[in-house]
Amino acid sequence: MNSTKDILWSRGISGDLPIVLVIISKYEDLDVIYDIVKAHEYWKAKGVFADIVVISKDEIGYNHPLWNNVCDIISGSHLGSMQNISGGAYLLRGEILSKEEIEKLVNISNIVFKDSSLVIPEFTKNYYNDFKVVETIPSERIKRRELEFFNGIGGFDTKNNEYVIYPSRDNYTPLPWSNVLANKDFGCITTEAGGGFTWGYNSHEYRLTPWTNDPISDKLGEYLYIKDLETNEIFSPYLLPFNSNGEYEVSYGLGYTRYVAIIADFRVEMIIFVPKKDLVKVIDFKIKNLKNENRKIEVGYCIKPVLGSDSNFKEHNIEYEFQDNKLFLVNKYEKEFLDEKVFITMNLDCIFYKDNNDFYISKEINLDAFNVSDGVILFGIYSEDKLIGNYFNNEYRGKELEEVREFFVKDVNRIKINTSDKATNLLLNSFLLYQALVCRLWAKSSFYQSGGATGFRDQLQDSMPFSYILPDITHDEIMYHAKHQFIEGDVLHWWHKEARKGTRTRFSDDLLWLVFVTNYYVKVTENNSILDEQVEFVEGPELNEYENERYISFEYSKNSASLFAHCVLAIERMLKLGEHGLILMGSGDWNDGMNEVGHKGKGESVWLSWFVYKILTDFVPICRTQGRDDLADKYSEFAAKLKENINQNAWDGEWYIRAFFDDGRPLGSIENEECKIDSISQSWSIISGAGESEKQKKAMNSFFNYLVDRENGIIKLLTPPFKKSELMPGYIKSYPEGVRENGGQYTHGAIWGGIAYALLNDKEKTFEIFELLNPINHSRTDSEMRKYKVEPYVISADIYSNSLHIGRGGWSWYTGAAAWMYMFGIEYLLGIKFRGDTVFIKPCTPESWKEFEVEYRYFDTLYKIKVIFNGENSTIFDNTTSSGNSFKLVKDGGIHFVEVRI
Repeated sequence: MNSTKDILWSRGISGDLPIVLVIISKYEDLDVIYDIVKAHEYWKAKGVFADIVVISKDEIGYNHPLWNNVCDIISGSHLGSMQNISGGAYLLRGEILSKEEIEKLVNISNIVFKDSSLVIPEFTKNYYNDFKVVETIPSERIKRRELEFFNGIGGFDTKNNEYVIYPSRDNYTPLPWSNVLANKDFGCITTEAGGGFTWGYNSHEYRLTPWTNDPISDKLGEYLYIKDLETNEIFSPYLLPFNSNGEYEVSYGLGYTRYVAIIADFRVEMIIFVPKKDLVKVIDFKIKNLKNENRKIEVGYCIKPVLGSDSNFKEHNIEYEFQDNKLFLVNKYEKEFLDEKVFITMNLDCIFYKDNNDFYISKEINLDAFNVSDGVILFGIYSEDKLIGNYFNNEYRGKELEEVREFFVKDVNRIKINTSDKATNLLLNSFLLYQALVCRLWAKSSFYQSGGATGFRDQLQDSMPFSYILPDITHDEIMYHAKHQFIEGDVLHWWHKEARKGTRTRFSDDLLWLVFVTNYYVKVTENNSILDEQVEFVEGPELNEYENERYISFEYSKNSASLFAHCVLAIERMLKLGEHGLILMGSGDWNDGMNEVGHKGKGESVWLSWFVYKILTDFVPICRTQGRDDLADKYSEFAAKLKENINQNAWDGEWYIRAFFDDGRPLGSIENEECKIDSISQSWSIISGAGESEKQKKAMNSFFNYLVDRENGIIKLLTPPFKKSELMPGYIKSYPEGVRENGGQYTHGAIWGGIAYALLNDKEKTFEIFELLNPINHSRTDSEMRKYKVEPYVISADIYSNSLHIGRGGWSWYTGAAAWMYMFGIEYLLGIKFRGDTVFIKPCTPESWKEFEVEYRYFDTLYKIKVIFNGENSTIFDNTTSSGNSFKLVKDGGIHFVEVRI
């Protein structure tokens, strides 16, 4: 069966604009064509664009008089020059269209005329005409918990490992604060006010309800509601959409969200979770009548279905059916998900009704005095009735929720630390790894950004800390990304696996992250067998000579090679030097926004040169284990020459420059009016190991003096930001100054600065950088929280240095900074390094710390580790003392006590 999208595209219609469809079969109704042409001309003058589609249904014959008249009217109007182009007119012959095609065109169109009659869309009743918002003062108060770092609206419940928020009509978070709940193929976002959305398979391509990214109104695409049928008062267990006068508590746990509300003499508790595997969102609720009288209520759930990538203009393609207490929905527009059936149901006998594009299931309940009524709502992708029956079973549902909690608390957060700094403990023990796994690797979505696609460099880096937590995750990401390398050596910058479409570019660093992460995984796990595993390539059209990127369709190749061969292919493609002996930048390196520095093929990247040096020196021993001494010798020689070139040609006197433009001018130099210094050229001179010692120290002194703003808690990516100078580095200049990459804190890059200080063994600056980056420290008080605005329990991608919004957090949740921040804390600040079955400990903690503790769960074995700073250099393992600060791990199901003295 063809999707609506197929039918549109086969006629050259994009579907991106509203569609006005005219179906005409009688000569006397041609006046409607004149009217639509005039309307289109008026809309266009006002900046409103639409596609006019005319279906002429002539009788079968030779002359086609109706068709000829339609063509004459269109040709003689302003649409004459706009036929078959977006925003213009499309003329279709009715006799060559099937009944199914016409029906689908009717469904997708926003306005439909059949002959001269306007077709009015169906709706059943206007739900919002008959309710009152609750204004009465709550009859009880929610007992507030003792919270760490409570800032007036939220704080950490360390006992339950939750972040708890107490919003109200008069005291709400500065921006929506969210939680991400997901497994590999299904998920949802929740916010403290009830917002968010749900998706299946791909958070961009198959949204079940709309993603709005509206921080002002936090629009709800779905919500639970309760209506008192005697008073007509309506409310939800969260602030929106009714903004009731109530008491609210919102708890964000790892894998679930709990809402508690007291409104209109009802107490409502609701918990939402997504199981580990099933494609369903579980909404478990309890409603208690707080009055000493019987009451009658209506409980329901509303959804605004999308079932695709975009909520605009697609609603009319949703076909629905209500049977056996289940509402089924299918979207015939989206080709990739044409056969998917979405369902929503309640474990109570419910009714269904539709109000324009809002769908409701609801149930009337008699609730006796002080009694409790409970229920379950399931919303997901239908497979079988058995799944629904399972989740209606209290024991099964409870077991699934407990499995979710156990997985994140025990399996994911298997390293638990206890230091003298509470903020450090909370960050590393709670949401950080959850953010990297659930948001970045699985959901690929958040409230503020919803991409759905896999980014080659992005998800590879996100997987790195799992090398010593759940190494299969890192292994699988490495192999999955290798599979998206072209036989020519370059890779897809990002892609949607369902549609097999992605972007092929000339970004210079993407392909190298495959080698970087492989090097890291092999070093941490000492598992060399991954290098021999076979993995295929992708095939797709190559870029033209002067083409920097293209969105393409791709196929998986029948050709395959070992992972080692994939890595060699990536390296070989990048061993090209420019005029200054540095690696060519292409259409961008790690900083996508600098896409015009080297897009003509001559510009060189200093950061990329450090990066390549690090990759080569780490890959050399791998080459030798693979019996490729020829490659080891070649890469060693190339790395040595590269190191010499960088230190000779990229040193600017007090720091390293960032790059050379195609015309040879420097970027990130004292010569520049803007972007005099860029942070990552300095930090990677240390991380790579290629910088000369004295130059490294000077570079990092400049890093701190120019880029660290202690007063506002910001570590800038570069300074001054791009604004008016003649420099044209790329689209980074289109950002306001001090926002995101353009001189704001880009947290991912700032973390590298902290790692560099740790490698220099600068204890005080290492911890100062960690403190500045810790989001908890940006929201300790009400004033700090309202300045920072976004969630204090997860890392934000950026923080503004712009004077109008200084200290304000940007995109939260969806950032590669989460994985790097975790590695910064565990591997560099606390100095816990894993190498196969050996643990090495070399902390870089401040002198004021006298000791810290670590619990590490290694498979089924628990290690309780205490690190004491007493000037010794020894380790006590289960009462056996040895010299040095390392110990071997064993898997025996027991508990081992380790004391490391430093």
